[in-house]
Amino acid sequence: MKVSVFLLMFLWILTVSRGDTDVSCGFMERCILPCSFQVGSDVIITWTHFKTINLLVHSYYDNQDQFGYQDQSYRNRTSLFKDQLSRGTASLQLTGVKVQDEGRYQCFIKAINGEKASFINVKIDAPVQDVNIQQVENRITCSSEGIYPQPELTWSTTPPSNINLLYSTTVQQNEQQLYSISSSLILSPNDTDLLYSCTISTPTNRRRAAWRKLSDEDSSHRLASSVSVGGIMITVVGPILVAAAAVGLCLYLTTKKGQQENNTRRFQKYLSCLPLGSRQAENRSLPSRMKSSASGLVVWNEYDYDLNLGDCLSGESRSIHLSLSDCQHELLSMQTVDLVEMEKSNETVNYPVTSILPTHQLHFSSSGPGGSPRGSSIVPGSVSMPSLSHITSAGNNKPTRAASLPDMKLQSSFEEFTPDLSEDDEGYRFQCSCPGLYQCSVTGLVFDMEGEGDVAYRTVPWNRRLLVQHHKRPAGPLFDIKCQQQSVHQLHLPHCQILPTAGFLAVAHVKDDGVEFITPHKITETHLVINIMGFSGFGIVKDEDSPPDPVRALVLLFYRPPDDPDVTSVLNVLMLPKNVSLRDVQRTRRKLVGDERYIETSPHCKLLPDQVYTLSTAPEDDSVLVQPTEAEFEEDSYDNYFPMFQVFMETKMKHMKLFLRDSSSQSVWERQVCLSSAGQIKSSGSNPPNQKLLDVRSCFIDGTSGPVLNSLLDKLLEKKVLTDSERESADEVKNRRDKARFVIDTVRKKGDAASSEMMEFFCELDPFLCEHLDLM
Repeated sequence: MKVSVFLLMFLWILTVSRGDTDVSCGFMERCILPCSFQVGSDVIITWTHFKTINLLVHSYYDNQDQFGYQDQSYRNRTSLFKDQLSRGTASLQLTGVKVQDEGRYQCFIKAINGEKASFINVKIDAPVQDVNIQQVENRITCSSEGIYPQPELTWSTTPPSNINLLYSTTVQQNEQQLYSISSSLILSPNDTDLLYSCTISTPTNRRRAAWRKLSDEDSSHRLASSVSVGGIMITVVGPILVAAAAVGLCLYLTTKKGQQENNTRRFQKYLSCLPLGSRQAENRSLPSRMKSSASGLVVWNEYDYDLNLGDCLSGESRSIHLSLSDCQHELLSMQTVDLVEMEKSNETVNYPVTSILPTHQLHFSSSGPGGSPRGSSIVPGSVSMPSLSHITSAGNNKPTRAASLPDMKLQSSFEEFTPDLSEDDEGYRFQCSCPGLYQCSVTGLVFDMEGEGDVAYRTVPWNRRLLVQHHKRPAGPLFDIKCQQQSVHQLHLPHCQILPTAGFLAVAHVKDDGVEFITPHKITETHLVINIMGFSGFGIVKDEDSPPDPVRALVLLFYRPPDDPDVTSVLNVLMLPKNVSLRDVQRTRRKLVGDERYIETSPHCKLLPDQVYTLSTAPEDDSVLVQPTEAEFEEDSYDNYFPMFQVFMETKMKHMKLFLRDSSSQSVWERQVCLSSAGQIKSSGSNPPNQKLLDVRSCFIDGTSGPVLNSLLDKLLEKKVLTDSERESADEVKNRRDKARFVIDTVRKKGDAASSEMMEFFCELDPFLCEHLDLM
């Protein structure tokens, strides 16, 4: 009895002495419950689910999993990361997550050096996916299913009305313990032209659908149009062509006579935004989900069309779903409808329809933050898949979004952009006109935009003293981000962790009055996703006592060639976490040491924090000296980019092989390095250098920043490519674009030799733009 009381008190002390960790798991998805310990031998790991009767989830001892006493409900659904046990990670992977898995878990570790218990609160999330709304006689019914936790349903009208809304709501739970909700609203005969909105929400997400009953006056505007398609229309005409025609006619004929000219302009502007060609080129056709009614008419099923208007109509992103009925063989009769101007909100507004709608009726739906289908890699808060086209010129700095289908925006679906540089060459700027996911090609940041926005961002130093006060350390660069329109809905910050769900990562929001730590909304293999409300500094941090898990890393090489008559050359070797910005590294190195050449090679490897590594070379003789002989990998190197090793060469070498080995002499990275052509320009075709400069002239003028331009002028003067008078003439030009135009035209007219030298200097100063222009 005394022993039992002691054990209960011991467990209670453990419970209150260390706060629980909250973990949100998606229904039927994979989830990882974090747990760590101080490495020791003879480790015993026990995972328990605290319920009315405590359930043994997983146990490990004698260097193997023990499933003999595992509860049947967890059979074949649990696993540990065996390769990480030696590094103090006992995190549990749980697959096929069920509602019954919700609750409090204990991770109990016993080893030769002590015991430890950690507690995890698991919450299950099955977000609202679809909201269905339809009219039955004098009632509107709104419903959704497959939701957890229990949802709430509310009705509202636009514009607000004094009418007392009469409705009844029922909630049911199925055998999987998922909720379905349905509400029926009685229509009033005096509510013409009201927009009824039904919102279904959980603590983590919400979706809305709306229904509008148009007045008799609006219903008098009709159009019947015959469309001959040669044979059966559905099998011959692509769905997107039908949708384009329908949208065009709807937009053209909706508004009353006094607005016809304005409608024409809106229609033409909308058609210019429809990406029909790109959609055909990418072989991403729309699904043709159609069925025949009892009367033989062909109708469109729900979610057939989602055409993203983007900035084309009102400056907001709108995805219109059309229901086309009355399609009889070769004749298509389309009803005209009024486009309802939705009130501005922070949500992406969409307009889907049900299978068969009464005449002159629109059905809208929109998703709030957090909505995502289960069983797929969906980014919350949006339902549009972006175009896969990338920016191809420095001047094109406004990515736009293509037409899309609902619930199909994959994790990897984004538009990559090359940002503009600020005047001081240390910041970046990005502009977009439509909602979507946009990834910066320089920093790896991904912006989930709700609408048009102008985002300015740059990397800034960490205040490490501030982090130490909270027992944190950097796990990524600190980005200072600003957006005047406040249109960034979510921010994806790149991480370099191989096991990112170990539970030790957070995002620091650094403000003038201190710092707050944000639990990630989602962690992917490459990014931490957070919802943001304000702007300032954002950066990934980790606990000071987190286990030293291996990280994705970079080995970067910077070469300082010999200066005559000195024949000694130096190769600086940096070991950095992968989520650094290479451009920031190069810019910082240029400030620290001046001229050196970045050697492009495959830099990727996996390194263990605080582990000692050695660097060796081949050939290895008295003419080659490596200093120091060994060095530790510091995973929080995000501010000062100093070399871990320096290779001194007393003789000129064309090639050298480098070997990076860990403490057990295992090679973790080895490369053959070409020194003779380090920093030189690669051949990009048979065109002579002055022709290459002519080919990229406009992009050079638009994309070259002021600081890079001034440094380029200095180099051109030093190497006598430009004369003193030409340099003075360039300094007299104050406008950056005009100065860039003067430089490239002056050098280009001097011939191939001068053009070649300019390209070499330019690629040293701005390798990203140089690579973008295909000069490297």
